[in-house]
Amino acid sequence: MELQTTQNTPEDAIGILQSLSKNVDLAKNLVGKCQKGSHSISDPELGSIMEQLEEVIQLMGEELSLIPPSTFGDQEYAAITVRSVSKEMENACFRVCKTQITKPKAVQPRAALLLEEQPALTE
Repeated sequence: MELQTTQNTPEDAIGILQSLSKNVDLAKNLVGKCQKGSHSISDPELGSIMEQLEEVIQLMGEELSLIPPSTFGDQEYAAITVRSVSKEMENACFRVCKTQITKPKAVQPRAALLLEEQPALTE
């Protein structure tokens, strides 16, 4: 699935919120692909999904920054909060790392460990 964006970014708050809603749905769809437990996801496929999710989140941050301050009226804290969240989202970055599975050491029976810890008896 290709990330689809338009060159015409909505200038009014309602248009921006509608676009954000569509991007939230797209992000949910991408996360849903990762949560499907019935099949395993290859590393390249996971990387592609994560890259698309990163792009969607960054776009949402950009769209949030386009909401005019006048939208919030005298609620200055709301404007500050939206700007802060916007910056965080614009800077979103995911890293996919392969996990290595290590074999646990063989577990020795407790009695054998106790014998090893006992000091040698000297006569």
